[in-house]
Amino acid sequence: MIKVLIADDERLTRAGLKKILTDRFSDLEVSEARNGQLALESILQNKPDIMITDIRMPVIDGIGLMNKVSQMDNPPKMIVLSGYGNFTYAQEAIRNGALNYILKPVDKKELFEVMNTVLAAVRKEKQAKNTVLLENIVETGRIPKKHSDCTIPFGKPYYCLLVGGPDYFLFYTEKLKDENCHLLEDSGTYLSILIEAGLAETIFSGGELYDCFVGVSSKSSSLADIKILKQQAFRISFCSLVTPDEKKVRVFRYTTNLSDGKFSTVSAQVDKILLQLGITDESVLSEKVNILFEQPDSRIYDETVQEKAAFLYCLYTVFVYEFIGRYNRYHEGDTYLQSKAMMIKSVLSFSTTEEWEHAIADYILYLNAILRRNSVSCPFVIKAVEYIKQNYVKDINMAIVANYVSVNYTYFSEKFKVSTGMNFNGYLKKIRIENSKRLLEKGCYKVYEVAARSGFSDVKHFIRIFKQETGLSPLRYKQKMNP
Repeated sequence: MIKVLIADDERLTRAGLKKILTDRFSDLEVSEARNGQLALESILQNKPDIMITDIRMPVIDGIGLMNKVSQMDNPPKMIVLSGYGNFTYAQEAIRNGALNYILKPVDKKELFEVMNTVLAAVRKEKQAKNTVLLENIVETGRIPKKHSDCTIPFGKPYYCLLVGGPDYFLFYTEKLKDENCHLLEDSGTYLSILIEAGLAETIFSGGELYDCFVGVSSKSSSLADIKILKQQAFRISFCSLVTPDEKKVRVFRYTTNLSDGKFSTVSAQVDKILLQLGITDESVLSEKVNILFEQPDSRIYDETVQEKAAFLYCLYTVFVYEFIGRYNRYHEGDTYLQSKAMMIKSVLSFSTTEEWEHAIADYILYLNAILRRNSVSCPFVIKAVEYIKQNYVKDINMAIVANYVSVNYTYFSEKFKVSTGMNFNGYLKKIRIENSKRLLEKGCYKVYEVAARSGFSDVKHFIRIFKQETGLSPLRYKQKMNP
């Protein structure tokens, strides 16, 4: 509701204005004050959004009232009413922050025009405050202690929607642009929206044909869950990539939270590519990229739309983190690589998974070419990588490898990271974890044997590192690979 205060010493004028306004505008809460002093007290206590004040009033007149109000933090929008057509009054009112000056007797048409303008400004400011609050909640996952300016009702059940597809903005403006819908993000290809549950249940009931899709999160009555709801809506929207593209609203509702560990083969294939990136030729890398896009083994993959979508979401998150995030510094100097990264992040703008996969493959192969050019000037990196692959079971470190290739320790550290995209310890860890996965998949080794055969001298340390890298304990991974 938008609060309006009418300050006028004439009772009939106050009553008449209140009726006119409440009959015309359904979202107004109108209060009254018979003089400037009572109006000032009401403003301090109730914090109205709009004040309509007469010029001539007892105790404190309209000019004095506006002067005091204009010095407040976040003062209400002010509209002046007066039976005096003296231009001096108008000038003084404007100097004190009045948006409009209306002469008595009030003309309804003029009043409505003024109110429409002022109400639009109030709503715009409230929406801006709501947006700031919601962005803060999404960023931190917490509700700020101070949120009194927010008009979003707390305690009501909400959904988060992701609206994408060719008609996504048309669908938003015609079906969702409502005071109970709050825009969280406009990515340029889709919108994230917080919507009251009651409204969400009715928006999909119409027969209108929109070429768009809507991902619907689970329901929550806590605004602190917005970040989670937004992620759920984004995740379930991947269903749009594996369903027929029809000229209607396709609605996908989030129903389950699949563990990323279910798609451990994705991380395993990405690790293999990362370990070869920059030090192998295009044909070898192309084969590994093709394997990455193959459907996971049937033991861990169901042929349902949501399962397929979950697999694509897992691929998206792993790729954005492991590739785009890791090699982000290369984007600044290469517009092609930067454009491919932007395309990959805009996954929901693609109509088919094949188009998106082609963009990923192009990115990987192009990045590999860049890294290989860098490694030409540092052939010792390739020699070091071969040494690591042959000796990772042993107790080796960067000093040992740098000495083996006869390169200064500091220079080796810098060039190794540039060429491989990760520091020495990270690369060694990836090699060891990749080997431990292969041994666990065989199913014939105990966890402590796998640790020893992969270069980990402490089995507890191995278990901790393995779970950090895969999301599963070694034993759970072994069981999953050997049902």
